[in-house]
Amino acid sequence: MTYAVDPVVPISNNNMTEDPDRQEPDIRWFLQRTGLRPSRVVGLSFFNCASYIGAVDLSLGLMKGGLVGTSLNVMAGVATSHAPRVPNERHVHSDGAVSFLVTDDPGYEGKYRILAHRIAYANPVDWRSLDGVVDKTRYYNLKALRLRNLARETLAAAGVSGGQVDHFFMQNLGLSRMRRNAGLCGVPESSVWLGGLAANAHVRGADSQVNFQECHDLGAIADGSTVMLVGTSGMSWGALVLRRASERD
Repeated sequence: MTYAVDPVVPISNNNMTEDPDRQEPDIRWFLQRTGLRPSRVVGLSFFNCASYIGAVDLSLGLMKGGLVGTSLNVMAGVATSHAPRVPNERHVHSDGAVSFLVTDDPGYEGKYRILAHRIAYANPVDWRSLDGVVDKTRYYNLKALRLRNLARETLAAAGVSGGQVDHFFMQNLGLSRMRRNAGLCGVPESSVWLGGLAANAHVRGADSQVNFQECHDLGAIADGSTVMLVGTSGMSWGALVLRRASERD
């Protein structure tokens, strides 16, 4: 799968085959074998529910600077306590990973063109007192307001209305919350993809993309469809609007 720059992003959540020659147990082995250059990010972490939008933003910035033509982005979610599934007060966690390319190469089939994207980061002083006390009501109200504004700003930048979004993807936080977030973004609740909710649970930084991949693999996204992905985490939120290109594009 591909989003393009006019970007293009192919996505894959296939399992990697073990290589008997592998010496390093981590990503360094993969980079050495492929000759890929890592992009080192200072001050940001790629493990939360909106991190894939931050990765798209970084990829586009590198392209704009003429540093790369294609970037490989890998997102993983791991439930580190009582693995593999961790219940908490909001949702059930699971493990998984997904990878995608952002590229300016127009040759990919089934590509998705990036129409617009936005990401924003929280300032804890907005809901935390000088004594460090968290006002949870203020936190959740501000988060909802800012997600709504950012999502609608992204749709406006893409030149589409919420009613024109054919498919809406986000992390698996429960049926009612996912539908509520779609409405918050101005998108019909009927466009929310719920196919991976029961099977995968919440996979942290990966499941918005995993949901997108699974819907694509099922052939449910027609040429010309408008797709919206959102991510919300404790400290960031973002939105990404894509258009599936037809074979003749």
